[in-house]
Amino acid sequence: MKTNNNFHILIVDDEKLNIDLAAAYLKTEGYRLSYAMNAIAALESISKNDISLILLDINMPKREVKICINMDLYLSFFDSNITLFLFYYLLN
Repeated sequence: MKTNNNFHILIVDDEKLNIDLAAAYLKTEGYRLSYAMNAIAALESISKNDISLILLDINMPKREVKICINMDLYLSFFDSNITLFLFYYLLN
């Protein structure tokens, strides 16, 4: 197993299956992972963890995506620890 323990990824998706699929691959690569099924949980995770990357499902309900996009704007101005905000989609 590879070691990428210095890199902490937050997976944000309202579908547990999508989280499980992404996590299965990322765990084999040795990344530290956190999960959130909505924007509020994502914000809480960001405030409690040293997140390096956020994977966000853009097919979440519109309100959730809007909150997460606002979160991206917030992060770009106030939090230099998060290096990339990546939108993704996994097929069910």
